[in-house]
Amino acid sequence: MRKEELRRKVIPLNQREKIYKNHPEQRNPFADMMQESNGIAAFHFNPGDAYFDREKRHGLFFDDEVIRPEIQNLPITINKQSRFSYVPLHVRNYVELKYVYEGSASAILEGKEIPLAKGDVILLDYGSVHSILPLSENDIVFNVMMAPGLFNETFLAMLKEAGTIGSFLAETINKDTSHDRYFLVRTHDDPLIRETMENAVCTYLDPSFSAKTVIFNYLQLFFIRLAECYQKEKEKEYQDAGKNYITEILTWMDEHAASATLEEASSAFGYNPDYFSRLIKKTTGRSFKEYVLSKRMENAAYQLVYSSLPIDEIAEKTGFSNLYFFYQKFKKEKGCTPLEYRNRERRP
Repeated sequence: MRKEELRRKVIPLNQREKIYKNHPEQRNPFADMMQESNGIAAFHFNPGDAYFDREKRHGLFFDDEVIRPEIQNLPITINKQSRFSYVPLHVRNYVELKYVYEGSASAILEGKEIPLAKGDVILLDYGSVHSILPLSENDIVFNVMMAPGLFNETFLAMLKEAGTIGSFLAETINKDTSHDRYFLVRTHDDPLIRETMENAVCTYLDPSFSAKTVIFNYLQLFFIRLAECYQKEKEKEYQDAGKNYITEILTWMDEHAASATLEEASSAFGYNPDYFSRLIKKTTGRSFKEYVLSKRMENAAYQLVYSSLPIDEIAEKTGFSNLYFFYQKFKKEKGCTPLEYRNRERRP
């Protein structure tokens, strides 16, 4: 499917949306799949949940949309938010990305109403409570639902190469870490982000033999570009306010993780150690010590896979003077010993 065809098909109201527009009381079928408790529903991702029509035509994007067999069991589901429909506040057991393709929207996130403009992206964490208020005729939102376990170590490592914010995004989509419930990026309708999303949706609706790999690669590019947009936006905000941008600080900490101390880091940016410590906690959700330790572990894991250095040298090089402590922390985080991790992740 070409991007021009996608635009032509998704903009007109489909049959479902016409029903919702003329009958506001009509509930979205997805709402009926949720079990509400105290005003909050729970929705669990299973491949195929979106395809409740036996003829495999759910018409979420447009009427007579056919769901190809190549797509039905993917760990990724992409759909269009039905306009005029009501969906209750709910939690999910998967990561979801919402992209405002046209118009605008309003999201309810953790009890707050957040306006969204064209091009805005929300990355919703496992367990976040959210809803999208009914969309109008000129509003189009694409949803990308990603099953637990979709992102492997290789994908996360590649995403982290996008820089500090890339690392933050990688942690957001990693089920094994603790972090914020959602992540909002104002892309100002960045053309590359828009094109990448369109390519992913087109592949999803008209899949090739290697659709899973193609969509996966588009998502990787999408996240990397998203990290760049976020960083530029935050840099501008801090520069306009005459402040050091936190990315600059975190980048410095990444580069000096093996030996950085709180006093040294705070002094490098002219901050009081107590204030600097609170800034790191507010930004990353972790204490200075926890953040530095996570970076040391990250660097050690990278060295285990991409270098031939002995494990004790890697431990010392990445800031672990106590080898027993290194083994203990590594096994706790990765669930295996450094040697087991090297053997498992190293490519032939």
